[in-house]
Amino acid sequence: PVNLSVNINNLKGNAEGSFDADTFSFTGTGVVEITVSDKYSNTESLMLEVVNAKNVTSYSELSNTNCVLLNDIVMSSGGKLRFANASLYGNGFTFDITKGKTGDTVNGSDSDNGVIILDNSVMDNVVVLGAVYTDYGGTAKDDYNYTAVLAINNTVVANSYISNCASPVRTISGADLKIVNSTLEGGTFANVDLRGNSATFENVTTINQTDA
Repeated sequence: PVNLSVNINNLKGNAEGSFDADTFSFTGTGVVEITVSDKYSNTESLMLEVVNAKNVTSYSELSNTNCVLLNDIVMSSGGKLRFANASLYGNGFTFDITKGKTGDTVNGSDSDNGVIILDNSVMDNVVVLGAVYTDYGGTAKDDYNYTAVLAINNTVVANSYISNCASPVRTISGADLKIVNSTLEGGTFANVDLRGNSATFENVTTINQTDA
């Protein structure tokens, strides 16, 4: 066995941790720094954010609560997901929503036209792959009217990549959206469709859809 020395120091909040039998355990929330040293004095450090959330390994486990992805997941056919006053932490994993709901026979309300709906919620470090639309719906083809992520009220998207659908991100009336350190790509109508109250962008890249 390899003898390791592990130190866990709190940097923010009240998060605390321990290491026993190759397993890390944490309590509280915040940011910790983990430092690992071997007997040759080789040292590596990393920072982790400890959150109060449910671990998720499949689409069926997602619910309207704080969730943390532990691997890539795929939305079921015709699926749709709504977060209200909750957060989705992706750990850099991919959420494939290409089989998710695309539209209705009759165009629904603006507050319903999203595959993922974020209402007073946060999406952090998630790769969202939406369906590639061949047309933009508008009033002509409602099947192509959905957005990948619909923002309602106060919503934050951070450290994420969101692609395709009519737009990767859309807001509705009254929404306040903040996007930070993220990339939006491939919307048939726009990469961000702003219909809300305010929008703040910090280090955001948009990439237009291109013909194959």
